[in-house]
Amino acid sequence: MDLVFQNGLHESGDSGLVAEVSRALEMESFLHVKTQHLAKGQLQRSIIGLSLLYGSRIIMMDEPVFALEEGQKDRVFEYLLAYSRSRKVPLYYTVHNLDLSRKYSDFMLLFTKEGGFSVGTTGDMFTRERIEEAFHAPMDTLHQRDSLYRELLLKNLE
Repeated sequence: MDLVFQNGLHESGDSGLVAEVSRALEMESFLHVKTQHLAKGQLQRSIIGLSLLYGSRIIMMDEPVFALEEGQKDRVFEYLLAYSRSRKVPLYYTVHNLDLSRKYSDFMLLFTKEGGFSVGTTGDMFTRERIEEAFHAPMDTLHQRDSLYRELLLKNLE
């Protein structure tokens, strides 16, 4: 992690960032484990950590917390938002988890199956009507889908 930080784009005065990122992403217990030996959630947190440590003028992530436990998802998103805001680095991400979208998004972009899209503040976009139109499914079913899919994944890991 130090090597990535040293060769990245951050200012040299950001020396505490490595410790901050590893603490915030709960990585201390596996910092010295080779990536091929990490569990999926650990690997996902490592990738997030390395990308933050390298630095960028913009952060783009696709399903950054998919493999994490529910509580970790919130903690990671809270840190990502704090990191983004404190460093004035825009954060763009995709998530299919509706609760995460509602909690951590300032703006939403909803695609329709017909190829259209709509964009606006999360408060304006996150209505039952718009969500159901975008997903072509009742809102209650969408919430059940998230938990059912996670249960299926966990059973397959056993």
